[in-house]
Amino acid sequence: MGNFLEAKNGYQFSSQVKTKKGFLKVERAAKQALSHRYDYIWIDTCCIDKSSSAELSEAINSMYQWYQGAGICYAFLSDVSTSNTGRARQEATIRSSRWFTRGWTLQELIAPRKMEFYSAEWDFLGRKAGSRINSFSSNLVGSRILGEITGIDERVLDGSLGPQDLSVATRMSWAALRQTTRVEDLAYCLLGLFSVNMPLLYGEGARAFVRLQEAIMREIDDQSIFAWTKNDLLPSKSTSTEYHLAGLLADSPMHFLKSTGIRPLPPLLSGETMPITISNQGLNLKLYLRPIHGLSETQSSDRFHAILDCSRIIQGVESSPAIYLKRLWGNQYARILPESIELLKPPGLEMPLAEEGYKTVNVRQSPVHLVPDFNIKPDSLGPHRVKAAYPSNRWDSSAWILKSTYA
Repeated sequence: MGNFLEAKNGYQFSSQVKTKKGFLKVERAAKQALSHRYDYIWIDTCCIDKSSSAELSEAINSMYQWYQGAGICYAFLSDVSTSNTGRARQEATIRSSRWFTRGWTLQELIAPRKMEFYSAEWDFLGRKAGSRINSFSSNLVGSRILGEITGIDERVLDGSLGPQDLSVATRMSWAALRQTTRVEDLAYCLLGLFSVNMPLLYGEGARAFVRLQEAIMREIDDQSIFAWTKNDLLPSKSTSTEYHLAGLLADSPMHFLKSTGIRPLPPLLSGETMPITISNQGLNLKLYLRPIHGLSETQSSDRFHAILDCSRIIQGVESSPAIYLKRLWGNQYARILPESIELLKPPGLEMPLAEEGYKTVNVRQSPVHLVPDFNIKPDSLGPHRVKAAYPSNRWDSSAWILKSTYA
């Protein structure tokens, strides 16, 4: 089967369509559904009119609920063969299947209550919750193996825990190594996982993932969304990344690769809270700031650990992720050293110092250093003249001021 238009135009029974790539998948899936006594089957490749932006938007925003409400879902692993190979080889092939690296299949794996996996020959491989039902002697796939492959909590896969019971950072980590053809789909394929909706704007690039995080913050109060590390920005011995200013939101789910296992703190430990607002001044929110000591006098006054209201338990010790913030001016801050996160004691477990606590901050997604105006005082310099000023459009000759680009 090629696509929705071919199915709509009645080619599904012609000899021509039977030669198309993917037809066997549709035919065998339909037969499998009939054997389970279902009258209808839905397949994304031929049941969505992608020429209609309205229908495509509705489908993407609704797809998680569709999978969740399905009687059963079939996962067809086209690159997994069960012919003439031993069990160990088959399991290795399953673990390396492309199906587990695609962005769109993440919700296909999590949302359905009942799911079965099939090989390229349409041999049964197992069920999503197979480890709870059948022994592994007869099934190659089950929630334990799926958890090992994907990093998803086995309790989510067997249905005893919902995705909403885990932190935003943990859910993001499931998508860290997944790929989509279009960069915007890295955000759109995660809508259902966080129960949010937003319009599709193909062409916006990585901005789609920022919009996704903004939509999540409007619905979920969870500071683990800031517990990411920019792992493609490697620190250098010669050039400090402290001069690289960043926002609080990640550019890609890849930055949540090391964020699994983080959980929101209980309200009693979280202290004061306030709604996060988004404006032309950036994100406006309350963060627990602790000054960073041991720096030079000029640095120690504007460098802070922002201790997030979430925690991770490692070897029985509970710690809170802390990101580095720099105060630019007023209540405008920026994240620095975005490739680093410190693990510190949660603020509620020790007496806070007088100089630390919750503070209201603004953080732009693309912050800039404040460059001061350059003011020349003619009286103090004696006889002189200005030969040239650059940029010329920033020079105020009447006031003898070279204005900052950001003024």
